[in-house]
Amino acid sequence: MNRDLSFDQALDRLEEIIAVLEENEAPLEESIALYKEGMELSLYCSKSLGELEEEVSELQKNVENGYATVKFEYGDGADE
Repeated sequence: MNRDLSFDQALDRLEEIIAVLEENEAPLEESIALYKEGMELSLYCSKSLGELEEEVSELQKNVENGYATVKFEYGDGADE
């Protein structure tokens, strides 16, 4: 699995794999390889969601305590 995938890219790929496997037309070897890739993507997505849930929870605690720390990421300043 490509570790440089964003969450959305990993989820999109996982959906593609599911669609192929649901068609039941791929050869056995390909199906097994896709299943393995799908499991890796599923674990990656699950871990990413867990990390995001922790971050949101921490932000919520900060808000409840009367302050919030939010990290903003800005682009390179180029017009899109």
